Amino acid sequence: MTGGGGRRGGKHGIGVGVRRKQSGPKGESGVIVVDSGEGGCLDNKKRCGWVTTNSDLCYVAFHDEEWGVPVNDDKKLFELLSLSGALAELTWPTILSKRHLFRDTFLEFDPRAVSKLSEKKIGAPGGPASSLLSELKIRGIIENARQICKAWTYSHD
Repeated sequence: MTGGGGRRGGKHGIGVGVRRKQSGPKGESGVIVVDSGEGGCLDNKKRCGWVTTNSDLCYVAFHDEEWGVPVNDDKKLFELLSLSGALAELTWPTILSKRHLFRDTFLEFDPRAVSKLSEKKIGAPGGPASSLLSELKIRGIIENARQICKAWTYSHD
């Protein structure tokens, strides 16, 4: 890390040379091309308008590596469903920074394993999930896992 008050990307920060491409009527902002000016990982990548020069790096990585990428893995789909539900209480950067805790708490998002979790035990004050989400959201994740397992049962009959 050099200069820049502790920010990554040197004294100029991460977003030097940002250009916006107009993509819709009424001047709506669309794709952003970011050039960090230092040959870094953010150089000349096209991004959606919701990724800004001040976005957390985990958010930028999510955009670049996961957003809009087709997913066929059931565990990954369940993870994205669960994390999307957490948006009612947390922001994407917060969710992504705690993703490892979500994965640990919800058993790597294996629907079969999550469906067997005790809602009371996992959501109890001091329980593993209580620091992440409300009891209602925790129950929702567990119930979604149960419904996924039911769907699998019906699809294999």
